[in-house]
Amino acid sequence: MGLGRGQADIRPITILNPVGRLKPDDAMEVDSRFDGQDEQPGGVKMTTKVRKIAEDVYPLYRKALLSQNSVDFDALILYTREILKTNEDVRERMSKRWTHILVDELQDTS
Repeated sequence: MGLGRGQADIRPITILNPVGRLKPDDAMEVDSRFDGQDEQPGGVKMTTKVRKIAEDVYPLYRKALLSQNSVDFDALILYTREILKTNEDVRERMSKRWTHILVDELQDTS
């Protein structure tokens, strides 16, 4: 992504984690002690420039997902967590069906 004359290029992957950090705070239990700092939980560094780009990109990203009736990986985890936290019937049915859950590749779930 070119930023213009005289400015360094920022790779799209650099924006990916900050975009994820912009998801609603109530969906992700974000530690408020890290607000406004360059170092975020999980070791994600976010400069002011990267934060600004992520804030500009995030609404477009959300709109694209909604227009395609899609969710991203983070949303799959967040929605599942939310359903299990708020819907007693679903939680009860799942606990009757499975007594244990094995999560493989946990590091890929942030």
